[in-house]
Amino acid sequence: MDVPPRAEVPGHPPTVRAAGGSPAVPLVVCDIDLQVGGSWRYVSRDGAGTELGWHGVYREIVPGERLVSTKVFEGFPDAEATNTLTLTEQDGVTTLAVTVLHRSEEFRDGHLSSGMEPGMQEVLDRLEDLLDRAVSPSTS
Repeated sequence: MDVPPRAEVPGHPPTVRAAGGSPAVPLVVCDIDLQVGGSWRYVSRDGAGTELGWHGVYREIVPGERLVSTKVFEGFPDAEATNTLTLTEQDGVTTLAVTVLHRSEEFRDGHLSSGMEPGMQEVLDRLEDLLDRAVSPSTS
């Protein structure tokens, strides 16, 4: 992501809903209790009415630097993973990195073969656009 220095990833539901959903598959549930030990849950619904849900618990929060949480895809509840999101600044650019630690190679391989990468890239692109607009509002 190419966002200004010290950008903070928003944690309030309207922003997450805007970045995480899409016109074809919107988030219909976006619950966030952004504190250590707090939980989160997202549910998306496609055009056919199929719902997919994810939930987790925040383990570590360092504003503007690091967010660690568990993540469970409700279709595979035994495959809990730990996500670590980090923000680092260098030469005036903030870089967002997400590391996912799975309990087993089987769960990791299942996640990678699920087809999630294009959707994740769309989410990151929308988040970058939202952050750009938040720190550089238009002067219309």
